[in-house]
Order: sequence, then C-alpha cells, then structure tokens
Amino acid sequence: MAAPKKKAAPKKKGARKTVPKKAPAKKPVRKGGRKTYYTEKLGDEICNRIASGESLRSICRSDKMPDERRVREWSLNDEHPIYEKYARAQMIKWFGLAEEIIDIADDGTNDYVERASKDGKTFVVVDKDHIQRSRLRVDTRKWIVSKMLPKVFGDKVTTEVSGPDGEPVKIESKDLTPIELARRLAFVMRAAAERREIEGGAIAA
Repeated sequence: MAAPKKKAAPKKKGARKTVPKKAPAKKPVRKGGRKTYYTEKLGDEICNRIASGESLRSICRSDKMPDERRVREWSLNDEHPIYEKYARAQMIKWFGLAEEIIDIADDGTNDYVERASKDGKTFVVVDKDHIQRSRLRVDTRKWIVSKMLPKVFGDKVTTEVSGPDGEPVKIESKDLTPIELARRLAFVMRAAAERREIEGGAIAA
C-alpha cells in the first residue's frame, strides 16, 4: 500500500505589510504672486507711483504687481480703464523730471571735497567726478523731457503764417495771372522767412 500523503502545514496568518502611500508633492506656493486681472485700486496704485517718479519696471518688481508687459498693454489700449490715468501720471512724471533739473543744477553741496596732504594739512579741491555725474543727470533729464514734452521743452522753433483772426492764408487766384499768383506766393514765403529770422534772433539773445 502506498503511504498516505502528508498534509501540508497551514500557512501562518501574519499581519500584512502596509506600504504607506506617498503624499502628492505640494506645489510651491509663490509668495506675492503676480496679478493678471485689473482692479481700480491696482490701477490707482500704479499711476500714483508713476506720478511720484518711479519707473514702471521697478513698480512691477514689487509683490502682488502684474507683469510689466501686461501693464504696458493696458496703457496702450484706449478702451482700458487705466488708459487716461496712466497718460496723466506720465505727464506729471515728466514735469517732475524737469523740476529735478533745477534742483540738481542748484545743488552744489558736494562740488568741493577736503583732501589731506602728506604733512597732515587739509585743503579743498573741486570734485570733478561729482560735477560730471551731476551734468550727466541733468543732460539725461533734459533729453527725456524734450522728447516726451516737445511742445513745452523741445528745441524746435516753428513759424506759422496765418491770415486775419488766425484763419488760414487765402490767396484768391480767380482773376490772377500766373505771374501775379507767383508774386503773392513769394511774398507769403518771404514774410515767413523774415519772421523766422526775427524769432531766431530773439531766442539767441
């Protein structure tokens, strides 16, 4: 007879190993995230800081401020609420730069510095570096305001010839011969040239 088969020993029931699930990685929270929407409060803050002389680039580097490019797109859209406020703020800023020219030119605080000689005596000399730096600041502001506000601070002199009460010059050519018409045109052009010379001499003086 065949030997009876041995029963397999029952497997010991043990506690199942639980593998802890990895928590989903948290996205880093960006402090001071940039705003992508416009509010009246945001527009007022931007325009107030621009009118105070701050550049748009430095403003947009601040926390909770929109991207510089986005603000410029807003400012160029004539249907956007910030359009007129931004233009007015820029005007105030340019006039502020013009007044800074006077302040810089009148400030001679650091034009002279004290130096010490080898024997310990002190003497005063002109600080050429500071004066050159002040001149650069003045010239930079002069160039900017002349470009941004040409009608106020531009160097170009224009001459306008007008008729009575500021009306355009009218030349009735109905009954004039070609020679008479040419003479009248030459007269108008000569008058404009003389006026230009007079105004140019007054400015030079």
